[in-house]
Amino acid sequence: MNDERMKVEIDFATGRKHFQRVLRSYVYNWKESELVDRKELNLNQFVAYDLDYKNTKKANYTRISSSVNELLFSKHFMGQKEVEEEKRELIKRGIVDSE
Repeated sequence: MNDERMKVEIDFATGRKHFQRVLRSYVYNWKESELVDRKELNLNQFVAYDLDYKNTKKANYTRISSSVNELLFSKHFMGQKEVEEEKRELIKRGIVDSE
């Protein structure tokens, strides 16, 4: 029997200071719909954040509560620093042009 699980990714692009409230609202909806109870799903989260938009801190996006964290299979966060690192890596590998 194949133990492949369906991977569901929830993406956020945000600069909101109160992102955690938005995330909790989503989690509440996931629980209500019983999405998080389905054994064949892996919930993954990707957050692209902008610290300059509302003068926020990285922790506004990355400090996930334990009750939310336990529902997620994986979490990925990308701010300007990570974007710049990724660009450098893609240029280095010749995948994109430095222009």
